Amino acid sequence: MTKKPSEYEKMLAGKYYCGIDEELMAMAAEAQTRLKAYRAVDDADKAAKHAALAKIFGSIGENTIVAEPFYIDFGIHTHIGNCFINIGCTFLDGNKITIGDYTLIGPHVQLLASSHPADPEERIPDNFEDLFSGNADQDDFNTNICKPISIGKKCWIGGGAIIMGGVTIGDGTTIGAGSVVTKDIPARCVAVGNPARVIKYFDD
Repeated sequence: MTKKPSEYEKMLAGKYYCGIDEELMAMAAEAQTRLKAYRAVDDADKAAKHAALAKIFGSIGENTIVAEPFYIDFGIHTHIGNCFINIGCTFLDGNKITIGDYTLIGPHVQLLASSHPADPEERIPDNFEDLFSGNADQDDFNTNICKPISIGKKCWIGGGAIIMGGVTIGDGTTIGAGSVVTKDIPARCVAVGNPARVIKYFDD
């Protein structure tokens, strides 16, 4: 008999899964504990601060700076080069988030690997309350989906931009402030708007 995949395995595979699975909620709680420990370290102790920061992420560059406040779902799925992440950023890393070296992430940027079905009946089934009472199988509530996000090196993601799951942004690209990126953006260009579109290539 084929082993049934866990909700965690389904999440990382980019398949629909139940977001309030106990294992996933425990992992998210552990991430918040690591965030709390990071915040408790004196900013003046740079070595200890970076050591605490490194425990949050899957991997991180030696010179990366993450300004507070900052929120992340799991942490372990996010891999960051030597970058600067400004205040107020939110990373929902239910799938892999990768950020290349020397990329600048502006204030209040959101990297949203996590999402839900657009159809309301798929998102909230008629028996949704049964899930919380324990009277239903989690397989009936696959209402979350996560897709990876990849941002290249030497990029600049302007303040307030939103990057959706499944998006790849090429090296050296600038995303304008407030833009919503729903599709891949090539390397060495400027993209702005909602949805974001390329308005300039640096090599033209």
